[in-house]
Amino acid sequence: MEYQALVVSFPPEQDLSLQQWLHQQWPSDPLLEQAIPWARSIPDIFPRSTSGFPPYSNSEQPTTSSSTTTKSCRIGLFQFTPCGQYIACVIESDTIALIDLQQQQQPSTGWMHTLRSHLQHNIASIAFRPTCPWQLAVGCWTGIALWKKTQLQWLTWKQHVQVECVSWSKDGSLLASFSGLDKSILLWDVGLSQPLVLAKENTLPVCDISFGVCGDAFLFVGYASPRYHFTVYDMLEWKPQRWKRQHKVTSTTPCCKIAWSNCSIAIIASYNQLYALDIAEQDVVWTQCLPDDQDNPHRRIVDIAWDPSAQRLAVLIFYPAQTSPPRGHRTHIALYATQCEPVFRMHFIGWITDGEVWALGISFPPSDCPFGALLAISWNIGTIQLVPLVFAKQP
Repeated sequence: MEYQALVVSFPPEQDLSLQQWLHQQWPSDPLLEQAIPWARSIPDIFPRSTSGFPPYSNSEQPTTSSSTTTKSCRIGLFQFTPCGQYIACVIESDTIALIDLQQQQQPSTGWMHTLRSHLQHNIASIAFRPTCPWQLAVGCWTGIALWKKTQLQWLTWKQHVQVECVSWSKDGSLLASFSGLDKSILLWDVGLSQPLVLAKENTLPVCDISFGVCGDAFLFVGYASPRYHFTVYDMLEWKPQRWKRQHKVTSTTPCCKIAWSNCSIAIIASYNQLYALDIAEQDVVWTQCLPDDQDNPHRRIVDIAWDPSAQRLAVLIFYPAQTSPPRGHRTHIALYATQCEPVFRMHFIGWITDGEVWALGISFPPSDCPFGALLAISWNIGTIQLVPLVFAKQP
């Protein structure tokens, strides 16, 4: 049996308890006896009444993390620590809220701290160091801010400012960053505060950089350019991978994002197409386009997230506003079931959406649940919702 989504906020129009509602959907299934207590134990990070956190205005459109430079609430940019206890959320263009999820239901215990500096402006990217849950790298207009709890250190180098992307290597020894001003990708030895110029692009903007989380050491660079799609660097030699087949995507609105799991496969999204990349074999093993939508042909993928166990893929799709028929912009989250072995497979499960608000970002936080995963969704009203997903029963 396949559970599509086990949502804590079940349909309010039904006068039922969560347990009754779930048993109506999947009667006589013993797995629910484990799933229900797990789902009910999951805290809301930001309840609907978000006192102290300014909401988005209804006129704002969903944006990627590097496209907005005005001072506003941008809770769509968030990241969990590797242990899953803490989350960092950008609540203004110069302010980060660090929340202790175990304490956030008890305001008197100091469940939230704010990270703010007069030099920290227009935050575009954040990343926790994998080996140090209290160390956070922040890419912003003035460079790279390194927070260790409340202590602040700055990484600066020549014209490497307007930093739009930051990413840590799996062992936490290297920090990669991209500057929108000098168009350079730097690798930082944080202990020495010294950078190495990995690549310098005179014309190509970068929309995503990410170290692989599997055993192999690779750095992915996604370009926001119709001429080039992506580059994968081998960290052993710092040379671009030579792919067996050349795959090129041309689109009017390029945006290349990657999602990793604990295997050699990576999922790449570009505009309205998805690719499965076998890093070890240096080949694209699967491709799929979003289904045609005659009502809104300009829809595009703005974010993707893959469960670490490689069983669920979430795809955030943005539908721009239309004039005929009159309709505002909206977002849908497509949920897929995936399998990497013995061959890569993927099939569509269903949609997660809210007609009145739109999603700004998605992520799979760490979870020790053996039969499911959590999907975190940030909404434009200033909340983050955790959606429990229960996997198919194992034979």
